[in-house]
Amino acid sequence: MRTQMDLRARRACTAAAAVGFAYAAHAALPASAQVTTPAAPIPATVPTAAPTVLPAHLVSGSGSVNYRGRVSVAGRLGPGGAGLPLDLQFRGSSTSTWQTLGSAVTSRSGVYRLTARLGHSGTLRVSLARSAAASLALGSAPIGGSGLPASTAVPTSQPMPVAVRAGIGIGSARLNVFGRGHSSVAGVVYPTRGGVTVALDVRSGHRWHTVATGRTGARGRYHLSFTPASVGSEPARLVVGADGPDVSGTRPVGSVDVFRLAEASWYGPGGTTACGQQLTAGMLGVANKTLPCGTLVTLHYGSRTVRVPVIDRGPFVAGREFDLTEATKDALGFGDLGGVWTTVA
Repeated sequence: MRTQMDLRARRACTAAAAVGFAYAAHAALPASAQVTTPAAPIPATVPTAAPTVLPAHLVSGSGSVNYRGRVSVAGRLGPGGAGLPLDLQFRGSSTSTWQTLGSAVTSRSGVYRLTARLGHSGTLRVSLARSAAASLALGSAPIGGSGLPASTAVPTSQPMPVAVRAGIGIGSARLNVFGRGHSSVAGVVYPTRGGVTVALDVRSGHRWHTVATGRTGARGRYHLSFTPASVGSEPARLVVGADGPDVSGTRPVGSVDVFRLAEASWYGPGGTTACGQQLTAGMLGVANKTLPCGTLVTLHYGSRTVRVPVIDRGPFVAGREFDLTEATKDALGFGDLGGVWTTVA
């Protein structure tokens, strides 16, 4: 028969064994997982756990954008990551410091999207906001002024490299050349940096040819000029070299049009042209003795410029090269007879 004293002794032994087991289990856990009383209560919107690596991907998928172009990063943490505050961080290719570009809070389903504009090539990552990381971190003493324990690693995504193409600003462009002269382009390359190679290319046929090169000044400014060798119209572009601060880039400039002076007259509507069209008062075009039908010709007179096709044969008067239709004459503000600047488009 058990006495009351025996029952009390048995209960005391059982309690001591339970305490010893709990202490042993606590001691077996790693230091970062041993829970002590937090310095502040955990907000209701912050989960009590977060993944070590946050899922994230570039929405654009290409990993390259234009200067000051918009880049987006998205991901899904799942329902357990609802209401989690995240930061979009950036580290330039020539620095080791991460800076925060923007912040967002995950949706109820744990989905997020962060967007920023980039002016330099570098690396992006998504990081748990420091305030949330501090709330999740329990146990160790915080680093001075940071709110984070010394042993706590803030969850981040895998780094995502992004290349930024150089920006090419055009301040002035003198592309039309009348007779003998030069064509020029000036502006700024972004990000601004001295010593970056800039080239001016023109396309002849199916190939690009470099006609002028230079380097940017201390503030990224450039000035290029060249003297065209022949009459004509050629597309032009600017090219920033690979020695720039970011990825080399190109920008169309327009067309370099080299004009020569030609004697012209005009003729009225009526009848069928040598190219098989009915000549009306509103038809734009010119007559020429040798250029094939449909050839585009650019005409400049005073401050006006028009581009029209060859639609007829003529003029058949010595010294005259073009006959303008009535509509072309009116568009240029041309008189009855005189010189007009022209080039084949």
